[in-house]
This record gives sequence, C-alpha cells and structure tokens, in this order.
Amino acid sequence: EHKQKFDANPIRYWPAFEGHCRVSQLDLNQSVEGDPHAGGVYREKLVFFSSDAERDRFSSNPSYYLLQK
Repeated sequence: EHKQKFDANPIRYWPAFEGHCRVSQLDLNQSVEGDPHAGGVYREKLVFFSSDAERDRFSSNPSYYLLQK
C-alpha cells in the first residue's frame, strides 16, 4: 500500500531542499546532507536536518528558513 502511494505521487514524498539541511544552508552557508533520523514533517512536507539541534532550530522559526532564498 505505501509503495503504491509513493509510486502514484513520488514528488509528495520527496524531501524538501533535495534532502539537504536548510538550517546549515542558511546559518552556516554549507550544503550538508540531511539525516532522515533527524527529519520531520512540516506542512505535509518531509524535511531533513543534519542533527536534532538543527531540527529544533528550524522548529523555533520555520518561516525564516522556508522563505529565505
């Protein structure tokens, strides 16, 4: 069942920011691959972070991390 849902709409399940840690991108100017174990779901989108601390940082101000280019 899960595979069928994925196959029907893979973009829905693809991690935001191509799986990179958005906090590391903006705060450290580094492209760091996110760790799925430190990931979460925000507004029905899968988001990975490089660590639990980065996830907590994102959670404290998600709009900042989502709206920056």
